[in-house]
Parts: sequence; structure tokens; C-alpha cells
Amino acid sequence: AFVLVCAGIGAVLPERKVPVVTSKLNWLAQHGDEYDVLFVGSSRTFHQLVPEIFDAEMAAAGHRVRSFNVGADAMFPPEDTYVLEKILANRTKPLRLVLMECNPVNPQYRRNDYYTLRAVYWHDTARMATLLRSIYFAHEKKRTWGKRFEKISEGWPPLLDFTNPEKYPELFNAAHRQDISHTNNTGAQIYTRAVVRELLPLLKNEAR
Repeated sequence: AFVLVCAGIGAVLPERKVPVVTSKLNWLAQHGDEYDVLFVGSSRTFHQLVPEIFDAEMAAAGHRVRSFNVGADAMFPPEDTYVLEKILANRTKPLRLVLMECNPVNPQYRRNDYYTLRAVYWHDTARMATLLRSIYFAHEKKRTWGKRFEKISEGWPPLLDFTNPEKYPELFNAAHRQDISHTNNTGAQIYTRAVVRELLPLLKNEAR
């Protein structure tokens, strides 16, 4: 009943302006078909994937794309899928790529979001069901990240993993970090180029 009430309220309320998110959704509602690549995720996506660099690197490799960063601070599942679905609903052309940050479902809010629209605007029926499942089916949370990656590799899109400091030492260099979780501007440029390098072989494989 609670889930249905949330969905019903969301259907009759006027548009809710959520900082950062609403402006991006409104822009893409009008201009979405001008882009064929989307970045979706948390602050790591928002601040670390640079569309201008991504597009230039892709063009240099023979892939002309135009990307848009939909990321926002603390945008974790299932909020991210809500935002992506809203964007897709307004498109008339297919996307070429969606680069989506891989995170576990997070049933908790940031303290900064308490009592704000950011904490509730995405609570439709599907997202509420996902949250309730993550809370009450605790046995599913016992899987290790290794097991989760194995499951993803069975039938999900390719996973780009940048968590290995031996493979990507520049990303973990203190000179390229803003804090323990984020790169600075220089690190963001390095990260964006690394994403393109890892992505290009996958595009070649799909073209075969």
C-alpha cells in the first residue's frame, strides 16, 4: 500500500525542481537527440568524466560522438535508473553508448539530502520495490564484489574496472587526487582518457 501511495502522489504532483538533476533532465528533454553517449552515476562520474575530452579522444580514434554527463553527487542506484528512464522516454533516436557507474543499491540518504526533494523525487513503484528488496532480502547482500562481477559478465554489458592501482597508477597518484574517493581536474582528464582506451577495443569487437 505504501508503494502505491508513493506512486500515486508522484503522478499528481507538479514538476519538482531538484538541484542539478532537474536542469539536466529539462535540457535533455529539449536537446537529447543531439547526444548519442550518456554518462550516468555519482560524483565520480559527475566530476571525473569530461565530455569534451571524451569526444575528442573518440574522434581521434575514428568514432564521432557527442556525450553528455548526467552524473550528480551521490546519485546511486536506484535513483540513477530513474533518471536514465526519464531521459530515454524523451528520445526519438537511439543512443550509441551509456556509460553507467556500477554501484550497489543504496537505501540511505546523504545527510545533506534529508527533508529535500532530492531524497524522494525518484521514489516510484519500481524504485521502491528495489529499495525494499535490498533492505529485506539481506542474504543477497552477502555476495562478494568478485561474485557480483562474475554475474555481470554472464549477460550484462562489459564492465570497465579502474580500481587496480597497479594497472592505473596515475589515477591513484596523490598529485591527481582531490580526496580518497575523487580525482582532481588533472586526474579527471587522465581518467576520461583511460575510459576511452578501455572502451575502444570493445567497440571494435562489437563491430565485427
